[in-house]
Parts: sequence; structure tokens; C-alpha cells
Amino acid sequence: MRGSVVESTESRKHRLRWWTLIVLSVSVMTAGLQNTITNVALPTLQEEFEASATELQWFVNSYILVYAGFLLVMGAVGDKYGRAKWLNIGLVIFAIGSVAAAFVADGGSFIVTQVIMGFGAAVLTPATLAIIIDVFPKEERARAIGIWAALAGLGIGLGPLVGGALLEVFWYGSVFLINLPIVIGAIVAGRFLVPDSRNDDAPPIDVRGALLSFAAISAIVYALVAGPDQGWLKPWVLAALIGGAGLVIWFVRHEQTAASPLLSMEFFRDRGFTAGAIAISMTMFAAFAAIFLITQVLQIVQERSALEAGLIMTPLAFALAAGSAVAPRLVEKHGARTVVVSGIVIMAVGMGFQGLWRVDSTVGSVVLTTLVLAFGAGIILAPATERIMNTVPQSQSGVGSGLSIVTRQVGGAIGIAMLASIQDAAYNRRIEDQLVGAPEEITQAATESVAGAHQVAVEIGGTEGAALIGTANEAFVDAMSVAVFIGAGFLLITAGIVFRLMRNVS
Repeated sequence: MRGSVVESTESRKHRLRWWTLIVLSVSVMTAGLQNTITNVALPTLQEEFEASATELQWFVNSYILVYAGFLLVMGAVGDKYGRAKWLNIGLVIFAIGSVAAAFVADGGSFIVTQVIMGFGAAVLTPATLAIIIDVFPKEERARAIGIWAALAGLGIGLGPLVGGALLEVFWYGSVFLINLPIVIGAIVAGRFLVPDSRNDDAPPIDVRGALLSFAAISAIVYALVAGPDQGWLKPWVLAALIGGAGLVIWFVRHEQTAASPLLSMEFFRDRGFTAGAIAISMTMFAAFAAIFLITQVLQIVQERSALEAGLIMTPLAFALAAGSAVAPRLVEKHGARTVVVSGIVIMAVGMGFQGLWRVDSTVGSVVLTTLVLAFGAGIILAPATERIMNTVPQSQSGVGSGLSIVTRQVGGAIGIAMLASIQDAAYNRRIEDQLVGAPEEITQAATESVAGAHQVAVEIGGTEGAALIGTANEAFVDAMSVAVFIGAGFLLITAGIVFRLMRNVS
């Protein structure tokens, strides 16, 4: 009797697997959507809460910091105590944070809501990929992961459009309440369609490893998001960067000797695993930085509304989804190494297109750039994620999922930090050269940012103000070209490394 019940449960799990995938993909899409939707709402939030520059920065960074910091830990918790259970817990926490964010009265309280949402996202996201590994046989996992990656990317790409459209009609809280029907639908559907799974023989959670991983990732991500705005030589930024590196070393040494490590260092001996992690990290390095700079060109240099910018960038979402969806078929035909390396090269070409932009670049050139970048990213993410998940034992699939997503978050943070810093430095040099002899207050405001230059220009008015805007815009776009060409160079180097690492991977 017991055997037949177990067999019936397994049979039902297999029969409903594609419905399960839809629920899981929609769940992770919600977390991805929030990753970008808040950025569009920043000007509205600044006005609503009369937020300082520091508060504004933490409106976004608090979510990213907590999300990235808890991913590995919560992946291990799901493996031990039940992935579907923790998926639902994460969705509930995310919903509570969303409702609170829509109705808080001040900037400090809003930051707390983003911490809650970031923790909820960290709880639910690793569970989604881990459950996919449990319900799909190995021969179908590539396709399933491709669909999961496609919808996750769709959420990230649609964030600007959804946020811009809601803000055109409703108040700022609408960009958070939009999560509620999605979350409720996922919880209700998941009750019938998402089977629970866990590692019944899992050893106790590696508490020291969990604390070290959280502290290391949080410190590094903090330094990366604070450095470009506050300055890399600020004591707290340097302390976070150096401390984070030291914690990584401590974490690695601990994991090598721990009886039940949170993340076995043996995984990195597998060349496909390492290549997958590098490919994912560098994909998000380029994608996050490119989108960060594209948004500024559209909204500040070309003075488009949030809704216009969102509409222009919408094809990005569908190109990313299309790339993720077709990647498994491409891998079957050409092999993982060819597909992943080709995707990295395609992204480098896309960044090269972006480096050719001018101040008056047409919508067509912007769309072409984003299509190339996003399609390249799409065909990388699914097979690279599969390489990671196929290396990790199924009993630790939550940890593998957490690691896969951590590489995305950290890679993206590094990309913005590095290329934005390069862009800022190049912009400062160019604007200073153009404003030789100008009053000090104008030069100081203009060198801080292109937005600062626009603000001063409005105050000056007339032909002098218009000339300052033109000068700042040209300097910004020229500086962006320097940054993205360097980014393209990093991608080409990465393509060579991944090509070598995956030489024995089909």
C-alpha cells in the first residue's frame, strides 16, 4: 500500500510538471519584476517622501543587499525543510512587504519594506529552480530551465514598462500592489500544482558557513553599490570591500574543512560548473551596466518620460525570453560551449553598438542594441544555469540554485560599479575640458552628474543654459562609449576563458 501511494505521488508529480513549471516561473518573475520596477519609480518616490540622495540610493540597494545576502542560506534551508513550503513562505513575506511599501509614510519606513521584500525574494527564488530539478527528468531539464530563465528575464525586462504605465495613471503604491494578484495566484495554484520536496538525509545546516556567506556577500554587494556614488576611497566603502574579500577567504577555508559544508568547494573542480558561474556572472555584468546607462540616456539626455523609456526598452524583455527559450535547442544542435561562447560574443557586439550612439540616436538604434544584448544574454543563461545545476547533487539543488542567482546579483553589481565608475571618470574629464573658464559653481554642479548639469542649465536659462545641456549630453554619451567599449573587451576575454574551460563539455 505504501509503495503504491509513493508511486502515485511520483506519477502525479511527473504528469503535472509543466503546470508546476508555470507556477514556479511566474513566482520568480515577480521577484525579477521588482528588481527593475523600483528604479522607474525613484523620481516619484523622491518627491513623495522628500528623500535625500542617500535615502534614494537605499530605496534600491536595501532590496538588492538582502536578496543577494540570503540566497545561499535560504537555498540550504529549503533543501532541508521543504522547498514548496519555503516557496510559499517567501511569497507571503514578499506580499507583506509589497503591501507595506504601498502605504508607508516616510523614506526610512520604505527602506524597511524593501528589506522585507528582499528577504522574501531570497526565500522563494532558490526554491523555484530546486523544485524544477526535482520534478523534471534530466533529459527535460534544459528545456524547463530555459522556460524558467525566459520568464525570469521577462519580469526584469518588463519592469520599466509596467512601472512607467502604472505611474502615469496611479500613485506610487500601485507599482508594489501589482505584486499581490500574482503572489496570491501563485500560492493558490501552488497548493495543487507544486509538490513538496526535501533532502530527508540532509545534515544540520552549516550555521557558521551560512553566517559567513551572508556577511561576505552583503559586504561585497554593499561596497559595489555604494562605491560609485559615495567614492571608492571612503573608509566605510574600503572597509566593506576589504572585509568582504577577507570573509570570502574565511568562508572558503571553512567550507573545505566543514563536516557538512553549505557549499562544497569540490563543485568548482568541475570545469562546466566553473564556466557556467563565470558566464552567468559576466552576462549580468554586461546586462545590468548596459541597461543602467541606456536608461540614463533615454530619460536624462533625451528627456523621455519613464513610460516612453519603458516602451522603448520593452523589446529587450521579449528578446531575452526568446533567447532563453531557444537556447536548449541550440545546445542540442551545436553543443553548450558553442552556444554559451556565441552568446557572450553577441553581447559584446551589442555593447559595441551602444558605444556608437550619439546624443540624437534614434529609437531604432536603441532597440537594435537592446535586442542584440538581450538575445545574447538569453542564450547564455539557460545552458550556463543547467551546467551549474547538473553538477550539484539533487539533494542540494536549493544551494545550487542560490549560487546560480548569487552570481547574477554580484555580477550585475560589479558591472554597474565598474562601468559606471569608468563612465563617471570619463564624463568628468570631458565636461571639465569643455567648461574651462566657466564659473566654479556651474563646473562643480555639471561635473557631479549629467542630471546636475541639466538642473543648473534650467536655472541659468536662455542660450547659455541650452549650451550647457548640449555640452553635458555630449560629454555623457562620449563617456558612455568609453565604458561600454571596455565592457565589450571584458566580454571577449570572458568568451576565451569559457571556451577553454568548456572544451570537454558537449
